[in-house]
Amino acid sequence: MSSPTWKNPIINFIDENCIIFEDAEENSLEYTSVHNRFKKLIDTQLEGFIQDLGISQQDFVMACSKAASKVHKNLLVQLLSVDDFLLFKQMMVGRNVAMNMEAINAMKKQGKNVDKIERKVAKHAVNRV
Repeated sequence: MSSPTWKNPIINFIDENCIIFEDAEENSLEYTSVHNRFKKLIDTQLEGFIQDLGISQQDFVMACSKAASKVHKNLLVQLLSVDDFLLFKQMMVGRNVAMNMEAINAMKKQGKNVDKIERKVAKHAVNRV
């Protein structure tokens, strides 16, 4: 599950869709639509992975439960967020903030003044804690 075949579609999905997620009490209907598409992506990825392994879904669940302590945190969050909307939203908001910080750092390297943008992004990051 650490292969690019598993990770790349999920990472791409998160990066392409996190921009709409904000750390606010109210959740838009668009969030639900994105969450449903994420669930479908994970289901499709898992089905392919299990088929490639040549095992049953029950065997896969059993193997994951035995290896839970060894499972990478990001993978675990991705799998858990399939059914937990609030965890999914937290993951998406977190990636949105991280991407904003990456953009700010790139603009800083180019010598651009980003103080105003940086304060706004930092405010959102603090609200997440």
